Amino acid sequence: MLASLKRLAWRSPESWSLALSGLAWVWLAARSASAADPAFVAHAMHESSGSADAVAATLAARLADWSLMVVAMMVPQVAASVRMVAARSLWRRRQRAVITFLSSYVLVWSVVGWATLAVVTPWLGSVASPMAATMALLLAAAWQTTSVKQRALMACHRTAPLAPHGWRATRDCAHYGLVAGLRCAASCWAMMLACAFAHHSVLVMAVASGVGWAERSTRTGQRTTSAALGACALLHAIITSL
Repeated sequence: MLASLKRLAWRSPESWSLALSGLAWVWLAARSASAADPAFVAHAMHESSGSADAVAATLAARLADWSLMVVAMMVPQVAASVRMVAARSLWRRRQRAVITFLSSYVLVWSVVGWATLAVVTPWLGSVASPMAATMALLLAAAWQTTSVKQRALMACHRTAPLAPHGWRATRDCAHYGLVAGLRCAASCWAMMLACAFAHHSVLVMAVASGVGWAERSTRTGQRTTSAALGACALLHAIITSL
C-alpha cells in the first residue's frame, strides 16, 4: 500500500496536494455546518459584543479558515503548474520543487487574506452579514466582466524558467510560486472575498471553485462565469433569508 502511494506521488506529483485540498474541504464543510447551528450563531454574536479579546479570537479563527480555504479552493487551480514544476525538475528533487512552489503560492494568498480580514473583521463582527456576502458575490460577478480581470486571468497561464539543480532551482520554484500567487490573487480576489464574507459557505465555495476551474481549463466566457456568480448571489440571499 505504501509503495503504491509512493509511486502515485512520483508519477502524479499533484496527487498529494489534491488530497490535502480534499481534507481542507471536509474540514470547512464541518465548520460551515457548525456555523449554521443557532446555538453557535448566538454564542458568536455574544462574543462579538465583548471585549477586544473576543474580536482578536474571531480574527484568529477567520485567518485559520481563510488559510484552509486557500488550500481547498486555490491549490487545485494550479495543478497544471505543479505538474510543470515537477516535469522541469530533476527526478530526485521534484517533490521538493513542488513543495517550494506551493508554499510560496499559499503564502501569497495567506498574506492577502490576512491583511484583508484584519481590516474587515472588526467591521463585520463575528458572524458575517448575509447582505455583505450577497453584495460581495455581486461584486465578484461584476469583476468577471472587466478587461482587467481578463488580463489577470491570461497572466495566470504564464510559466517561468526553472534551473535544474542547486540553490537556483529552489529560488526559481519559490519565485514562480510567488508570481503565480500574485497573478492568481489579482484574478480571483473578488470570489475569495465573497467566500470569506459568506462564512465559507460550501455552496459559495463550490460555485467559486467551479468558476475558477471553468475559466482556467475551458473556453467558458466571462459572461457565463459572471452569470454563475450572480445566480449564486441570488440563491445565497434566498437561503439566508429563510
